[in-house]
Order: sequence, then C-alpha cells, then structure tokens
Amino acid sequence: MEYKILASCSSGNAVIIRDIILIDCGISFKRLQKYYKNLRIVLLTHIHSLRPLQKSNNKKISTRKTNIKICVL
Repeated sequence: MEYKILASCSSGNAVIIRDIILIDCGISFKRLQKYYKNLRIVLLTHIHSLRPLQKSNNKKISTRKTNIKICVL
C-alpha cells in the first residue's frame, strides 16, 4: 500500500493513501496544498470542532468547490 504520513503527533495527524484518500486532517491547508487536487475522500476519525459540519446532518458530505467526499467515522 502506498501512503504518505504528513503528520503524526499531538499537534495533528494526516496520512494520505494512494494519493486519493486523506485520513484525518490535523494540519494546515498550506501543508496539504500540493495534495488536495488529487484527493477524493477524507476520512475523519475525530473532530475537534463541529462548525464546518453543522449544516449537514449526514455523516457524508461533499465540499462545494471540489468533488471530495468527507466521511466522519
């Protein structure tokens, strides 16, 4: 399996699998910028703030400007 560990510490976690799946998103967008165009799925194992997800009652939502699916586990 091809994967990249972008961060793994108490300040944030982020792992990209096969350049299309992001597991957790505990880093800044600036650090994700070169990867986000290929991403198709973001799997979140936990959330520190629900504000970005408050408009959706589903556990699966799409961002407006991309085709990325966000799934909260």
